[in-house]
Amino acid sequence: MILEVKDLCYRYKSGRTIFQDVSFGIQEGEILSILGPNGAGKSTLLNCIANLLHPQSGQILLDGRPMDSMGVGEIAQIIGYVPQSHHPAYDYTVRDFVVMGRAPYIGLFSKPTREDYELVDEALDRLGILKLADKPYTQISGGERQQVTIARVLVQRPKLILLDEPTSHLDYGNQIRTVRMIRRLSEEGYAVILTTHTPDHVIMLGSRVGMLDYTGRMTFGSVEEAMTEERLSQMYQVPLKVRYIEEIRRKACFAPNLE
Repeated sequence: MILEVKDLCYRYKSGRTIFQDVSFGIQEGEILSILGPNGAGKSTLLNCIANLLHPQSGQILLDGRPMDSMGVGEIAQIIGYVPQSHHPAYDYTVRDFVVMGRAPYIGLFSKPTREDYELVDEALDRLGILKLADKPYTQISGGERQQVTIARVLVQRPKLILLDEPTSHLDYGNQIRTVRMIRRLSEEGYAVILTTHTPDHVIMLGSRVGMLDYTGRMTFGSVEEAMTEERLSQMYQVPLKVRYIEEIRRKACFAPNLE
């Protein structure tokens, strides 16, 4: 098991509990989609797993080891994290920004090697954004930054990739390409956890889903079993339908007419 989360609880200093009693595990090649409304705590949960926030109780294990006993470099060799948004402080080129993903493997006073930069160009090419390599990271669009940040995680070569709403800044075509890329990553053996607001992306990815509601409780299950019309409608407070569409050979989630 790459990741085990046991009885995790997080609350603000004000005392408000965001989530509690969250337990799950993920193995290589698995996808776990975390679905929930705004403010339910999806990003907070991902930040705890990424070691950016510290839960009030519970435990996180990486490869069977307590994460709080591991160094930052050790964690970075297992977990790669793509935040919802990234605001650059310096005018790095895209290539130099992406090569920072190799930091866990480069000595403190060493420089990236030619092989490191070859991995960078390979990742950029894979995402169809090699043309951006020499552009300043500060001068590309929000959607392009999202893809560049994904490339940085790919060169990091982690076992588990965390993606916080990876399609939120992308146009529809790039959303679909990103969903396909996530599926390919799982087929290559990466474990993937992503948060999303889009039930249809969860259906396309399949595998498992964790549905986080405003009470801080998380319901886990297969996409087929957990994503019912009743549960989705209750979560988003609007009537939703889940139907099998013959033309696309899968189920889809949609709203009825706005009347």
